[in-house]
Amino acid sequence: AVLRQRLVEVRVVVNRALVFALLMGVVVGLFALMESLIERSAIGAGCRVDAGAVVAGCVLTAGAVAGPGSTLRGCVLAGAVTVAGETITDTLALPDARVPLL
Repeated sequence: AVLRQRLVEVRVVVNRALVFALLMGVVVGLFALMESLIERSAIGAGCRVDAGAVVAGCVLTAGAVAGPGSTLRGCVLAGAVTVAGETITDTLALPDARVPLL
């Protein structure tokens, strides 16, 4: 009855559905891309940065350990990260981060 009386224009409904589907695809794709990038750049619990290693542009989360002589550049320390190395440059420690230097 709705189509017979032309209360709703079919073209408008189809057009809006296609636009909505396209926008949802873009949003889901961007979300998947960001999740993948973040997952690749995070070093978490149980992970260890070996002695002498240089780590740049990543996030070290609670439980990560940076070994003696390692270098952290442009990293974010989130949570309790153990840092035994001496070289920490341009690194941001979040307000709740506890960074014991051994």
